[in-house]
Amino acid sequence: MIKLKNLMNKIIKFRYLIAFIIFILCVASDFNFSSLPAWETYVPQNNNISSKTLGKIRYIRTDEWFVQTPFYMAQAMNKNHYPVNNNNIGVSGQNMILNYNAPVLDITVLSKPFNWGFLLLGKGYGLSWYWFSKLLLLILLSYEICYIITKGNKPISVLGSLWITFSPAVQWWFMQHIGDLVFYFEAIIVTYYYFLKNLTTKFKKIFFAFAFSLSCIGFTLVIYPAVQVPLFYLGIIFMVILFMNLKKDLTFKISDILIIILSFGFIAFNLIHFYLISEGSLKILLNTAYPGKRVSTGGDLPWYVLNIFLINPFLPFKDSTYKNNCEVSNLYNFFFPLIFCVPLLVKNKLKLKIKDLKFGICLIAFALIQIFFMFFKIPTFLSKITLFSYVTGERLLVVYALTSVYLSIWALALISKKKPFTPIFSLIVSAITTLIYYITIFHSPFRIYVTPIYYYLILAIFFILSFLLVYGKKTYFTIIMAIMIIVTGITVNPLTKGVNSLYNNNLSKNIISISQSNPSANWISVDNTGGIMGAFIYANGGKCLDGVNFYPDLKKWKLLDPKHRNNLIYNRYSHFSFNLTDKKTSFKLLAPDNIEVILDINDLKKLKVKFILAQSSLDNYANSNVVFDKIYQDRVNNYIIYKVIYK
Repeated sequence: MIKLKNLMNKIIKFRYLIAFIIFILCVASDFNFSSLPAWETYVPQNNNISSKTLGKIRYIRTDEWFVQTPFYMAQAMNKNHYPVNNNNIGVSGQNMILNYNAPVLDITVLSKPFNWGFLLLGKGYGLSWYWFSKLLLLILLSYEICYIITKGNKPISVLGSLWITFSPAVQWWFMQHIGDLVFYFEAIIVTYYYFLKNLTTKFKKIFFAFAFSLSCIGFTLVIYPAVQVPLFYLGIIFMVILFMNLKKDLTFKISDILIIILSFGFIAFNLIHFYLISEGSLKILLNTAYPGKRVSTGGDLPWYVLNIFLINPFLPFKDSTYKNNCEVSNLYNFFFPLIFCVPLLVKNKLKLKIKDLKFGICLIAFALIQIFFMFFKIPTFLSKITLFSYVTGERLLVVYALTSVYLSIWALALISKKKPFTPIFSLIVSAITTLIYYITIFHSPFRIYVTPIYYYLILAIFFILSFLLVYGKKTYFTIIMAIMIIVTGITVNPLTKGVNSLYNNNLSKNIISISQSNPSANWISVDNTGGIMGAFIYANGGKCLDGVNFYPDLKKWKLLDPKHRNNLIYNRYSHFSFNLTDKKTSFKLLAPDNIEVILDINDLKKLKVKFILAQSSLDNYANSNVVFDKIYQDRVNNYIIYKVIYK
């Protein structure tokens, strides 16, 4: 045990060096955790060589392999080298700072360290840099924030770093907004704290002030208020409590005030710069029918979702039968046993002082506010002035769970040190909590997800964990919890090598060749659902009009619908596809974010379409105005590229 403790202390001491070595080795090996091999279902690779090396491809993660990663590849393949506005996506192009934080050659990229690899190393190694820098930095940040919360408890901080980073909600949404915002939130809190702690050291305070500025910019530029708003309030709680804890030792010099002013000036400069180059795109985004016009007033979740994390252990191994795995994933937490314990800790003034409890009290209070919003409607005016009008219950649930994780980490450190509760009390609390968990599972749609025997196993595990937490048995709790977190978190995303799933095929090579010879020519794809092959085209450097638009390409839609009769259909974030007809162009809203455009052959000229990617013959659509010249056919994969000729 002593040797193990010494080993852990050495790992903690050299954690930044170890993380750097792992990062270099993994990037050099061209590894990432993308589900890009899903593309091989649509376009099989040459020589049948797969990019997947280990794990299960997550086809459900379309936001990653079909939306976000192709956006990043489109930046790398653009002849203008990571432009702010990528004119290969749609008629008007897309602002790529808005588009899932894609890499851009702009000052705003300073706040996105996981994107630097694309600019330095290109698309393959850049994607590896993205995944491993973000993963390792999040582990390090989570350790630091837990170290702050626990007032220096190293074993619990190590557990916390794994707990947060490998929580299913973070891993299933790692490349999207939730992964980004958890990263930036923790970066803001950690740099804020260490700036205050290092006011006497000039270099450190400048470093942490600059890092704080970048973290604030990065947090803002994610532009996902459904998670940003509650995290902002949680951040205020952290900052106020940390400041109160440190205030007696704080002495601000004139130079410190100047550093703070310059830091906020740097934040303001970046955000003003972003606004000036993105003003038009932002206005379009804010005025969309979905999600821009949505006003939330709460009360839209069923009660059982508070403990939805109970099905987390099964998600990497079995698809959910109620909602998709991403939507039901969450963070393990122990809010329910602690809601019984913290009031008694407050009452127990013999062993604990109120200053020891203020962090936990504030977190519980904020968690209760979030619970109220999830289950009860509030007046619209109150929702708007608090900005909760932008917050959906599903996304607030994740922030509530993260709040409860921090509460659980804090409580584990405090209870294991003070041991205020008896075994009998701990058993009673654990039994009541397990009963609540039982009711949650067997009175919700998830009761048929797996057979009861598996649920009883999970209930037994959480009964034991709740008991160990309340009774203060830190070591046993840490071991069991760490095993469960690693097994159910590290197995979410596959280990992939390179980006060949997009490029190691004849179709890719032909699209690249044709696009390089015709860089301004418009493409569309037909015969596919949700513009999947449209994304493939712009990921390979073609200028494609379908695929995914983070905000509507109004110039394109005006060409097809000059009187805006279908504005409510296309004025939204959307996956969209084209199919051809010899009748009048029409629009279909297949889902809140999925559009099908049934395009009149004669309207191809309005869009100046020059190339069409299809999987069936277009000869029957030829007429006196338009004919189709077949310039490439892949007989194995049934893809045909047509050149459109207008008479």
